[in-house]
Amino acid sequence: MSDILDGSLKSYIDKVASSAGTPGGGNVIATVNSLAASLMLMSLRIAILKKESDSAEALKFEQKLLDIKEKSLELAEEDSREFKKVMKYWSEGGKYLEKSLKSSAAVSLKIAQKSVLLIELINSQDLSLYKNIITDVAISFYFAEATFRGGIANTIINAKLLKSKDNKSEILKMQTDIEKRYTDLAENLKDKLEIIIKR
Repeated sequence: MSDILDGSLKSYIDKVASSAGTPGGGNVIATVNSLAASLMLMSLRIAILKKESDSAEALKFEQKLLDIKEKSLELAEEDSREFKKVMKYWSEGGKYLEKSLKSSAAVSLKIAQKSVLLIELINSQDLSLYKNIITDVAISFYFAEATFRGGIANTIINAKLLKSKDNKSEILKMQTDIEKRYTDLAENLKDKLEIIIKR
C-alpha cells in the first residue's frame, strides 16, 4: 500500500517534506501519475459516462484508467522499497548495490512507462467530447508529462552509478524506447489540446 494511502494527504505531504528520504521523488511522481489518471477518470465520467453509462468503449477506457491509477500507487511503494535497498548497500558497494541500483532504475522506467501509457490513452480520445472539461484533461496530461520527466531523470541518475556495461546498456535501450514513444505522442497531444483550449 502506498504511503499516501496510510493516512491523510496532509500526512503524506508532511512525510515528503521530512528528512526521512522516503517517500521521495520517485514515490511522488508515481503518486502524481495516479492523480493524473484519476483526473482523467473524472473527465471521462462527467463528459461521457454520465450520458452513455453503457458505452462499451468508454467503459473499457475507464478500466484502463483505473488500472493505471492503481498500478501507479503500487509503483510509488515499490520505488520507496528500492530506494531503501540502495541506501542499505550504499556503503558496502559490490553486487548487492549494483543489483539495487538496476532495480531502482527499472522501477523509474516502469513509472515513466505508466505515464506514457496514460498519455497514449488520452491521445486516443476524441477530445472535442471533453470540451466542457478540457482543462482537467490538459492537467491530467501535464501531470503525466511531469511524471515521465521525473521517471527518466531518476533512471539516468541510477544508471550512471551502474558498474556493469551490460546493465547500463539494457537500461539505456529501455529508456530510449520510452523516450521515443513519449516524444511522438506528447507533441501530437499538445497540439490537439491547444486547439481546443484556444477556441
